[in-house]
Amino acid sequence: MADIYTYLVPLPPGVKEMVVYGPDDAYTIYLNDKISSAARLDAFHHAVRHIYNNDFEKTDVQEIEAATHE
Repeated sequence: MADIYTYLVPLPPGVKEMVVYGPDDAYTIYLNDKISSAARLDAFHHAVRHIYNNDFEKTDVQEIEAATHE
């Protein structure tokens, strides 16, 4: 499994998290520093599910989100 790095950063309103896959085969999860710690934890788990499901290799966003929210 690739390394996963997590940072608290200012993100636009309504954006809880963002994930970037880098050339070093590592994932970086950026969490919105303005949301509650509980919301951050939920956002982190959501991002990790995408990583473990290899969702960044898929193209159908609706299918990806539906599977992640099951």
